[in-house]
Amino acid sequence: MSIGDAIGVMEGGRIRQFGSPLAVYHEPADLFVARFVGLPQMNLVEGELRDGAFRSGPLVVPVGARGDVVDSTTLGVRPENLALTSDAVDGRTLGGRVVLVEPLGPETILEVEADVGVMTVRARGARTWSMRSPRIQTTSR
Repeated sequence: MSIGDAIGVMEGGRIRQFGSPLAVYHEPADLFVARFVGLPQMNLVEGELRDGAFRSGPLVVPVGARGDVVDSTTLGVRPENLALTSDAVDGRTLGGRVVLVEPLGPETILEVEADVGVMTVRARGARTWSMRSPRIQTTSR
């Protein structure tokens, strides 16, 4: 990712995606690439696309897509695009419980049992975390 102008992600001898490192990271071609590129792994949430929003249980994320209803789709959210908050802000906020804290120096990796499954949150500059019930909120993008 850091030394090449382009990278290829292969599975079973097939190229799944080829492109610039940032394009592969931010716009994975499929679920294999989404899971493979990035540490910690991208959070994948099953849901549906309806009325311009992704919906999964209490989670509602505007995605701007219009047109046909898709009854089964997957939303991918990178851990760095999630934040912990003590307040429910809107439909983009989930309740959850911190189940694992992994301090790594300048950042802390958290696993949270959320209303839609286990989510991984990457928090920068975090020193301590309680095992209370945080809210998870998607940030920009």
